[in-house]
Amino acid sequence: MGYIREDVELVGTLKSKKISALFDSGAYRNYVKRKLADGEDVGDVGFHIFEGIHKAVLATGDTATGERVRFKEVLIRGHVVNEPEFVIMDNFVEDMILGVSLMQTAGVMLDPPNEKIVMTLK
Repeated sequence: MGYIREDVELVGTLKSKKISALFDSGAYRNYVKRKLADGEDVGDVGFHIFEGIHKAVLATGDTATGERVRFKEVLIRGHVVNEPEFVIMDNFVEDMILGVSLMQTAGVMLDPPNEKIVMTLK
């Protein structure tokens, strides 16, 4: 078994952007890296709600501070999740991590043996 990644579309107030997302059943929240792999700043997508500062506990046990925001939408295989909350982090390994709460809302199930997602909602 490996990592389950798929491109999703993050829709903001300024534009939308396809971003490679790691689907992580061990994460509750959603995270997005400030400086994406292609060099673009995720702030250029434009979030529309700032919810405050968030202290995250990393896989290493260290803590890091990020900004908790809401974008307009995230699209997973065409399925829309409105106003998803993300924590914008600096120095993050993945461009985006989607946690279980968003996966449940979007009807995403993980198929680890085949390293893919399965959509349960139509």
